[in-house]
Amino acid sequence: MSTSAALFNKELDGLSYKDIKNYFVIEREETNKIEFKSYSGKGKEGDQFISIYKTICSFLNSDGGILIWGSPQETKRNKKTYCQGELMPVTREYSKDFLINKITDNIDPVQNFVNIQVLNNGSDYLYLFEINKGITSYHFDHICWIRLDGQKRKAPYYIVHALMNQIRYPELVARLKIKNCEAIIDNESYNIGFVILILNKSKAINEHNLVIRFQTDIGFLKDISLNGNYSRNKSIYLCENAIGVLHFGHPYAIRFNIEIPMETVYKAKFSNFVTVYFGGKYSPLKLCSMELNLNKFKSDDPFQMVGEYHENHAMNETLGEGIIEKLLNTL
Repeated sequence: MSTSAALFNKELDGLSYKDIKNYFVIEREETNKIEFKSYSGKGKEGDQFISIYKTICSFLNSDGGILIWGSPQETKRNKKTYCQGELMPVTREYSKDFLINKITDNIDPVQNFVNIQVLNNGSDYLYLFEINKGITSYHFDHICWIRLDGQKRKAPYYIVHALMNQIRYPELVARLKIKNCEAIIDNESYNIGFVILILNKSKAINEHNLVIRFQTDIGFLKDISLNGNYSRNKSIYLCENAIGVLHFGHPYAIRFNIEIPMETVYKAKFSNFVTVYFGGKYSPLKLCSMELNLNKFKSDDPFQMVGEYHENHAMNETLGEGIIEKLLNTL
């Protein structure tokens, strides 16, 4: 859910001037996710923007947030900031392109994690900035700003050091589904079709060189729509560069089949686990695993077979202590 939807129950581009006016009918407090900035028309224009740059920088270095420029007059109580009542809108119109250029010219490094919505009531303007969490440390005028206790502040050295050394990964998620199944009488086997859909949830971080590994406990893999290699009597299939770049919002689907001889079904007591591992150049390895109860095999209702199911388990969290030693002992 976006910050705008969480705060206003609407996406940024769905908000109106009236929505913001109604928002301040009751008293609102600044938090680590929202900041208010009224407009008085006094002082230099540059000073107004300096404050905006600091706020945007602080949201980038924290968990993102919303800045409303044109809010009611701020009041201070117990070191906290509140707003309520009539808006104090900006009396000058600025285009989105102008504002984006000002931001990218002044915040280092250049970023593209800021969305802007311009609302107006005649010649009165509100500027809403929705800032996403950044992927590195951000500076304005060589100073790193962060959000602490609902306020923007200069970051202490230890936080700057942590921001400089942090690593943020693209977040990949997947879903494994059965598509169809059939009993092949001539071959005395079951044929089960699957599809796995992989998505990148990170809006600003692309994943590269997607690696996918398919594995079945019994039977063999076939008809995989990738260019990879089989091993262990086709019970494992590995593709080391399934896709060069995986962007946010661009799902990647792979279809594959498993053929299971009926004689192995009996030996396995009608149970089989199908596992798909996936990861990339930057993201940690994850898995989706599905248990098939083959004693519930029905070609017209394949979902009856699905037993235990695990989705998007990160290997660095799923594997317990001592697993490395166990794996080494298998060599």
